[in-house]
Amino acid sequence: MNKTIIKAKLKRAWATAVLNFKNLKIAYIIPAGILGALIVNMIIFFAIPSGGDNSGIENNVFYGVALLAAILIPSRNFKKNITLNIKKKDFFFGAAMNYAILSFAVSLVTLLLFYFAAQPVTNAGMGYDMTFLALYRAFGWSAHNPAVGFLQQFGFLFFWCVLIHTLVGLQDKWIGWVIDCVIVAAIPIFSVLQATGTLRIWSFIFYPIIFGHPAAQILFTVIGGAALYCLNLLILKKKNI
Repeated sequence: MNKTIIKAKLKRAWATAVLNFKNLKIAYIIPAGILGALIVNMIIFFAIPSGGDNSGIENNVFYGVALLAAILIPSRNFKKNITLNIKKKDFFFGAAMNYAILSFAVSLVTLLLFYFAAQPVTNAGMGYDMTFLALYRAFGWSAHNPAVGFLQQFGFLFFWCVLIHTLVGLQDKWIGWVIDCVIVAAIPIFSVLQATGTLRIWSFIFYPIIFGHPAAQILFTVIGGAALYCLNLLILKKKNI
């Protein structure tokens, strides 16, 4: 495959990604509204210490942009793109760009907010802990240097965007509903087995994705996410509008 063909494919994929970004207004509006309400609540807290809550949850709102995008892109945006005669392969690569860019941007914004806003206020000794509920701290990423923490957060977000995208893409097939039922049924079963010590499902699945060793977690989420995303080629081939 020569460079001209590769460049043309990348250009089409990028055009699809840009179109997806333009059609994600809901993914921007909902988190923005929640963030606005939380900022008002934070102002009330500082003005009247007993009048609000200030625990750093504001940092987490930005995750909603990426996760909502993973719901909208394979559902509403897919239909819009196909009606515009965009090829399924271009949609496939374009959506991958969307998730990579969103994971990068959200990770960078939350990282900067944590180190340059939440942490300085917390360290100022005013009695406010603006990092308490921040996922960046809750998931242990803040225990490492910012570069490693950024990559951990990026991998985590990319993996979950891909997982949600894949599940949403399967919803118009019977297998999608079967998977949904299995997940719903598995949650209480695994919870009981985990609580009784019969099955350490947390240690094998969730722990490596969130709390695992930085290098292992980054590799697991990025490579695992890329491998999982490749399954969407098969889903797209049989997907209709």
